[in-house]
Amino acid sequence: MVEILLPVGELLELEREQQQLKAKQQKRNQQLSTKSRKKDEKTSSISPPSSLSSSSLSSVLSLSLSLSPPQKRIFQVYVTMYLNDHARSPFYESLGLNTKQFNQHVIIETNKTTERIFPEVPDVEDPAFFPRLDRMVAMNERLAAIGCSDAPGLVKTLQKVPILASFVGELLAMFFSPVKATGSADLVPEVQAVY
Repeated sequence: MVEILLPVGELLELEREQQQLKAKQQKRNQQLSTKSRKKDEKTSSISPPSSLSSSSLSSVLSLSLSLSPPQKRIFQVYVTMYLNDHARSPFYESLGLNTKQFNQHVIIETNKTTERIFPEVPDVEDPAFFPRLDRMVAMNERLAAIGCSDAPGLVKTLQKVPILASFVGELLAMFFSPVKATGSADLVPEVQAVY
């Protein structure tokens, strides 16, 4: 058994963060159950919108704010790493590594470690997870090629708009993709500050 000694201030901070996380989780569960009931009540009288309205946009924003912060941070790290490493593929190939396989291995192993810490993590075993990342890599490469072209600035911007829209769509799809509930917060006993 490894014993970690932390100053009292850090222990109090950890205890406060754990309590805040539990409170947010409870609030999120309440919001989701309330939204589900309201949605069930309205479903029979509302036809689906043909385009994104301001009310649906605010729903998306409120839902994104209710997601747990650790899951958001992990998601951002995975996307950033995957795109940056693919932009530097020649380096990995010079080491004899396949960039795609290496990145996928790192993300899977990182997720396994992260499962021990956070109550939910992105589901990297979802069949759509890595294909989405691969599509974002392709879009990123197209954006870089447009940026390096000799076209005038306005033309470059107009060429980038549909690619950026698709990229944002992939990000949103990934952001709202399934998460894996690990239950790690429930398994760890509460931190008790000893004075």
